[in-house]
Amino acid sequence: MEKLELTGVPREEYPVVLRLFRRTIDSRVLKLKEELLEAARELRKFEDKYHIKLADFEGRYLNEHNGNEEHDDAIDWRYWQEVYQRTLELLKIQRR
Repeated sequence: MEKLELTGVPREEYPVVLRLFRRTIDSRVLKLKEELLEAARELRKFEDKYHIKLADFEGRYLNEHNGNEEHDDAIDWRYWQEVYQRTLELLKIQRR
């Protein structure tokens, strides 16, 4: 385990500061998990609507169906896919 130095914090206050860090981290992890669930729900809506994954939708479906709704869905779907991936990566970093 690495030694922790908190510059400007008296050693006797370390436990309090560490508890605050832990609470902050726990709160952030909870928020990230909520964001991940929201993104997963949004992704599921598109997958249920089109019965395919995003890569297939962009690669095949959009070439055959060129409407405004499909275009808007593609933008939103990509957005939620990015949110999902980014949030998943942040959660992985938090676990280290």
